[in-house]
Parts: sequence; structure tokens; C-alpha cells
Amino acid sequence: MQLARNLAVTNLIVAAMDTADYPCTVGFPFAFKEGELRRYYEGWERVKYNEDVGELHRHRRQR
Repeated sequence: MQLARNLAVTNLIVAAMDTADYPCTVGFPFAFKEGELRRYYEGWERVKYNEDVGELHRHRRQR
């Protein structure tokens, strides 16, 4: 991925996580394990990285 990207581009990734403390219960086809995405980006300059617990976007009818 590093070789294919434009050097002036910033990657912003928001992704589902599946961890022991917070298992992914939504039917996503894929969810990262704890630390998995960080390992994929080893050697890259990271401006910010976190695996904070957040809230998924909800449609009005789901509230």
C-alpha cells in the first residue's frame, strides 16, 4: 500500500473493531482485532491513531 499511494495523500480510516471487551455485534463483513490496523501501518508516519470506543451512525428509525 505504501508504494501505491500518492505521497501528498492522508489516509483517514474509521473502522469497526472486534475486541474481547467490545465484541462487534453488528453484521459487518469485517472488523479489525485490537492492534491489527496499527500493525498494518508500521513504518508509516501517523498523525493520530486511536482505538477509542465510539458510537456507530444510526438512522432516525433506529433511535
